[in-house]
Amino acid sequence: MENKIKFLKLFSDKTRLRIINLLNGRSICVCNLEQILGLTQAAVSKHISKLKKFGILKEEQKSFWTYYSLDIKDKELKEIFDSVFSKFKDEKILKEDIKKLSKVSCSIKRRKCE
Repeated sequence: MENKIKFLKLFSDKTRLRIINLLNGRSICVCNLEQILGLTQAAVSKHISKLKKFGILKEEQKSFWTYYSLDIKDKELKEIFDSVFSKFKDEKILKEDIKKLSKVSCSIKRRKCE
């Protein structure tokens, strides 16, 4: 039960909810998250750290960047996620974040996100 309560607490922060939304079904690097959310690297990393600590993120190194994606392996937690997240899917800010994805990319030449 404690694990489920801790899992639900991950949804209690608006920024973390936005990050979860962006990482659901796709891999994104931290610098793209910074751009989309308008946050500093430190702020994004703080939220990523909480999600990693809970073990629901997949991490993959590509070139200069670390990409993260949502990876909920526990069946019960996945069911909770699907149920809770379905209540947020139509939120305007979450839809806007997804639209911003097409406008950001990582530049290997410049070693930065644009």
